[in-house]
Amino acid sequence: LLLSCWSIGSCSCGTQALALPPPLSTNRIQSTTTIMSASATNDNNNDASPIKRHVLLIGTALPPILEQLQARFHVHILDDHDGEDEREAWLQQHGATMDYVMTNNGRGVPQSYWPWLSHLKLVASFGVGYDSIDCHEAVTRHIVVTHTPGVLDAETSTTAVLLYLACFRDLLACDKYARSGTTWQDQGPHPLTRTADGRHG
Repeated sequence: LLLSCWSIGSCSCGTQALALPPPLSTNRIQSTTTIMSASATNDNNNDASPIKRHVLLIGTALPPILEQLQARFHVHILDDHDGEDEREAWLQQHGATMDYVMTNNGRGVPQSYWPWLSHLKLVASFGVGYDSIDCHEAVTRHIVVTHTPGVLDAETSTTAVLLYLACFRDLLACDKYARSGTTWQDQGPHPLTRTADGRHG
């Protein structure tokens, strides 16, 4: 929720582009904190003092992020309730008070949760992708959906290099050989493997 906001008006679900109905404009990019600060202002209060909104956390959050959220919002951690039946029972009772949802693409927002989140304003997916979020439902209800594209590009690239080198150097087989307890006197050294440029060595 403290990351950059991407308007649902410029997203696509699958191959079908979604048109955002009025009054929200398409291709609007704002910071999530701006959206949340604006919606957290009590319009009926002359001094426009902010009020704490309610955030439903589906899944987990890193401690520093959770600490920041709890300082600014009433945070409700759904996983504190054991079992899906207990979670849905809690949502039936409290879901209408939730202003924002923070989730990830692995958990998303289960389809059965949407009817209970009747006053939802924003769904923030902490990570890349929004496949597990019903964008059509969000568009119909003028709910903003955000995610964090590009945040893992460098990590994905370095992991690809790691796997590439591990395959060329037969790393897993070498590791198994080293851990097997078999002495080199019995089996001899592990066969030479290829280098990244195709040589043996």
